[in-house]
Amino acid sequence: MTIRYKFLWVIVILLEITTYNMYSQKECFNWIFGRNCYITFNTPQNNPKNVVKSNIDTWEGCVSMSDNNGNLLFYSDGVTVLDKNHKVMQNGANLRGNFSSLQSGISFKVPSEIDKYYLFTIDAIESQRYGINYSIINMQMNNGLGAVEQKNVLVDGKCIEKIVAVPHKNKIDMWILSNRYEDNEYVAYLVNNKGVSKSPIISKGVEGGPHKHWSSSIKASIDGKMIVSSNLQERVIEIFDFNNDTGELILKNKIDYYGYNWAYDFEFSPNSKYLYVTTFYPCQVLQYDISLPTNEKIIQSSTTLDFNNTATFYFGSIQLAPDNKIYIAKDNSQYLSVINSPNDKGSQCLYD
Repeated sequence: MTIRYKFLWVIVILLEITTYNMYSQKECFNWIFGRNCYITFNTPQNNPKNVVKSNIDTWEGCVSMSDNNGNLLFYSDGVTVLDKNHKVMQNGANLRGNFSSLQSGISFKVPSEIDKYYLFTIDAIESQRYGINYSIINMQMNNGLGAVEQKNVLVDGKCIEKIVAVPHKNKIDMWILSNRYEDNEYVAYLVNNKGVSKSPIISKGVEGGPHKHWSSSIKASIDGKMIVSSNLQERVIEIFDFNNDTGELILKNKIDYYGYNWAYDFEFSPNSKYLYVTTFYPCQVLQYDISLPTNEKIIQSSTTLDFNNTATFYFGSIQLAPDNKIYIAKDNSQYLSVINSPNDKGSQCLYD
């Protein structure tokens, strides 16, 4: 790959806290991201509060894990795991993620285990060496600070940049979803008390190619019934119905790019009616009404919430929070943008 879409001279502070939705508990209540940023939603009204600086310094993907009471356990940029004291966890270096992977890692409890966690990592387009790997963190080790007891177990060597976890229909097991580089194959790996499945469920996205899905994230609606991703080569956003019993993805909508060249990150509204998108060339924050019956009507519903026509990259990753608001990272900014009422249409969503 000779063309680099992430220029190293751009200092990008992006938020990509890749977690599955467990807001009924508090495992996702601490966000550690960007350059030493740390905010917590573990407050009386779930209002975000700035915390002491973390020791993370990353421009894209990151993952934070807390216990059921919202106490920070560990965080990672996909390469290094740090404990709650912001120190490198025992055996926590040299994981096979990448600081330039849009979604460099994702974490959740090992099914049927109390103090063990999976940390899945995924490589970046600049590397293309490792694909998806997982490590297991045991929080009973090292006097409760945790240690990586198993590291860098290969899952799929063809996946790059994007990963999401969705609970199985039985609410015990998990699905790990990704997309294979330059292919329209989406993969879903089952994770249960027997471990990670050796063979994935394979579904197809938009036909055509070569496919370059690495350029965007993959996200799930809060109920796990819809999945969104993007195909840069075909210039479409792909929306799928997801069967969380079988792991099958069914392509539902194709939203053609209109007025921009790169759909970067996505988030569903809590009611799954609206899709929010950050784009590059030009840099925008968009809202689509994906409840409409046709692709054409969805495209026509596009509302621009924010726009920057001078930056190369500006609006970064976008994430639904425990307070049911959506937050957006911006390049070289000390602040996050916020969509205060994401279930409402257009300007009524109260973008700030």
